[in-house]
Amino acid sequence: MENLGRIFILLAVCLGLGNAQTVGPGKCPTGQTFKANFEAEKYVGNWFEIQSYPSVFQAQLKCTQAVYTAQSFGIIGVRNSGTSLVDNTVVEITGVAYIPDPVAEPAKLVVIFPPMNTKGGYWVMDTDYTSYSVVSVYFVHV
Repeated sequence: MENLGRIFILLAVCLGLGNAQTVGPGKCPTGQTFKANFEAEKYVGNWFEIQSYPSVFQAQLKCTQAVYTAQSFGIIGVRNSGTSLVDNTVVEITGVAYIPDPVAEPAKLVVIFPPMNTKGGYWVMDTDYTSYSVVSVYFVHV
């Protein structure tokens, strides 16, 4: 009977993991398309998340949003926030974003969230700058 309980727990964990996003080593797949002629200055403002893959940094949050602000030349302020499902308080993290190659790849931004030394890619696949944005996001610990 004890083994049956362990099998049930293992099955539940496996099913839960099967519903999560795909995580693995290596580079991102090739062949993705990104917003042609992306204009970061038109992208600043408030963006509200409608749907995303599950992620550790947004666990237990609802009503997530990002606010992007123009700062000094080539730097965009980033403030991500959400409301905690546990105690209904607002949780936020601030950082900056920049475009490493604005000529060749203007839609591929790098985002940095100090002091946790978290940085990653924020790649705009498509947007109309006012009502929708499709992005590919990845983060690494550096």
